[in-house]
Amino acid sequence: MNIDQSFPSKYLKAADLQGRNISVQISGVQLEDVGSDDKPERKPVVYFTGAKKGLVLNKTNALSISEVIGPETDNWVGVKVQLFATRVPFQGRMVDAIRLSVPRDAPATAAKPAAAPAPVPVTPAGDPFTSGGGGESRPPFGDDGLNDDVPFSSPWGDR
Repeated sequence: MNIDQSFPSKYLKAADLQGRNISVQISGVQLEDVGSDDKPERKPVVYFTGAKKGLVLNKTNALSISEVIGPETDNWVGVKVQLFATRVPFQGRMVDAIRLSVPRDAPATAAKPAAAPAPVPVTPAGDPFTSGGGGESRPPFGDDGLNDDVPFSSPWGDR
């Protein structure tokens, strides 16, 4: 009897990979209540085409995907990732965990980043450094009446 099969889970765990690296394609991401019934936590769960279980995303795995594909989970659908088991430190001890890697060329289905908004033209009336700008009246640069001739002596003497 395999002891890991004695404790079934709705979500993927490292033992499910059976020591193999597995290539999968993301079919969707949903927010779900995970954890114990008395203290559930709302977390993103990523699902894969043809897989019966989803992977609860921790911050590390979520960042691994979003670093390549972007933060919008709708853009993750169709992206192929590799799942693998590894040992990681958790609460002072080493535990089995699932990590994933995303090929750098994966964003084939990801949406392109939004274009930067067009710059707003600055006119003299909208220039914050001259009068009429920024909602307040200011004198032109340099005509503020302040004396900028501050005597300065270097602690190293004149060189």
